Amino acid sequence: MQQWVWTHGAQLGDFYSDQYDYATAAKHYLRSALCGDAHSQDELAKLYELGRGVKKDFRRAWLWIRIAHEVGRTDESVGVRMMNYQRQVLLPDLGYVDDAFALWAVRRPDQTVTCETESQVAETEFRNGLFLLN
Repeated sequence: MQQWVWTHGAQLGDFYSDQYDYATAAKHYLRSALCGDAHSQDELAKLYELGRGVKKDFRRAWLWIRIAHEVGRTDESVGVRMMNYQRQVLLPDLGYVDDAFALWAVRRPDQTVTCETESQVAETEFRNGLFLLN
């Protein structure tokens, strides 16, 4: 089931993004991103960077690109974007992003199953703060 969520969520996100329906794309990317899909995490970071379908938010962009990098997105553009996003985050918010990243690292899908069903993806204690779409 987890692999289905990754694949289909990312594909649906790409489909809606290609149709310029970024809000719907963001919802599908978020679902796959929470399940550990690096492509969806990367795409979600881009949506937050550009403010497409979600409010522009460099904290969330930086969080999702860091997670994508942790999962395995290591090409040069990811590193450059990580630095650019981090520079855009206000100093008081840096700790907030670090806390959210630490929360994700503890709950990673390869350590605990968090996405077998839609209701598990929507766990409130996990999706509080930066893990909600804005």
